[in-house]
Amino acid sequence: MWTMPLPPLRPPPRRSPPTTIGEAYPDARGFATLKWIVILLLVSCMFAGGLYALTPLVSKDPLYLARVPWRLPVRVLCDSYLSLIMVIRAYTFMHLPRAPLVVDDYLMLLGLGVIGGVTVVTTSKVLNLRL
Repeated sequence: MWTMPLPPLRPPPRRSPPTTIGEAYPDARGFATLKWIVILLLVSCMFAGGLYALTPLVSKDPLYLARVPWRLPVRVLCDSYLSLIMVIRAYTFMHLPRAPLVVDDYLMLLGLGVIGGVTVVTTSKVLNLRL
């Protein structure tokens, strides 16, 4: 009696890990206008939070920012850098779906983690803020 040979058993095909931002975050392009509004509100809150961090110093010394005029620009530049990285990250999610996923990793790791952390620590030390 003749039997048909069975094909070799194969494990189910593995899905390769996502290599682009569009594959990793497929729903990022929906509701783009609403997402931009949220990003801009986030940026505004970052600036407000940065300036709010100065209130203990200003309440103790009302002329804290007036005596040394470079103190306010130092704080504003730190917040500008951090918010710019967040806006660039949002732009890559929504408008660059074919960008490599490594771009997002580097923006988070280097942009916010390393350089942003050094910027916050330096700004805090320069302005005598407690961490």
